[in-house]
Amino acid sequence: MKKWLFLSVHIFLCIVYSVSFFLCTADIPFFNNYNNRLNVTVLNWTSAPMFMIKMVWQDNTFLAYFVFFLVTVAAFVVLMGGGGAGVGGRG
Repeated sequence: MKKWLFLSVHIFLCIVYSVSFFLCTADIPFFNNYNNRLNVTVLNWTSAPMFMIKMVWQDNTFLAYFVFFLVTVAAFVVLMGGGGAGVGGRG
């Protein structure tokens, strides 16, 4: 198969899994604060995005979860093939 196909699938998977890792990581402090899972209630705050951003970044415990998110995404990208290095070199 073509190298660009492998690269585009790799990039797509990294983006989709990064978003899902972020949602899973953000769910932990959200549950600790509100005793409720991260669900459609978050969409109620879309009219005030600055309020959401301030609420998240003012919570000091979120930093630990954010670092965990960054480590998880970095590990996933490395395990998926190092950011595309050698993509399509099989066969």
